[in-house]
Amino acid sequence: MKKKKKKHNNQEKTFTGIVDHVKKRFCFISVDEITEDIKIKSRNMKSAIHGDKVLVTLLNNFSYKNFEGEIIKILERSKSEYIGKIQDNGDFAFFIPDNKKIYNDFFIAALNNTDTRINDGLHVNPSFIYAVFLWPYFQELEEKYSDDPASSIDRAFKKVMQSQGEYIAVPDFFQSTIFTIWSLQSSFLNL
Repeated sequence: MKKKKKKHNNQEKTFTGIVDHVKKRFCFISVDEITEDIKIKSRNMKSAIHGDKVLVTLLNNFSYKNFEGEIIKILERSKSEYIGKIQDNGDFAFFIPDNKKIYNDFFIAALNNTDTRINDGLHVNPSFIYAVFLWPYFQELEEKYSDDPASSIDRAFKKVMQSQGEYIAVPDFFQSTIFTIWSLQSSFLNL
């Protein structure tokens, strides 16, 4: 006697909902079509904050037990103005909101020279963009590893690439240029 194979529906079911109950490691999305909220882990939140209207898909094949999903797109922000502090790090700044329900720091990059180069029709190396956005984390780690100045840059670089690999893919061929940029920048800062 042959067993019947279950048919799997390969189409993703999407829902529109509102972000609610935001914590550092997860949030919930309330949708009209389902009585239970959909749990979203932080890595699948796409920087959504409390009250945002989002498009979400289920990750657990529409199981009615525990709904877990992923935000596909932020359709509408609940707020357009925020109150907080700006932490200035020279070429970079972070806006840190006062609202403790917002767990994202807003990165403000001072890339004026890059804008000028693009407007002038000049090339901008993607390695530079990676280096700019990851620089604050690199600086923090380099200081942490400063007990051994000979290897602090190398150790910080490896740690940044390892941890960022969980979120963004930094191609190997960009990594050597990023390392060079950070090494030179660190040297200039120590003059």
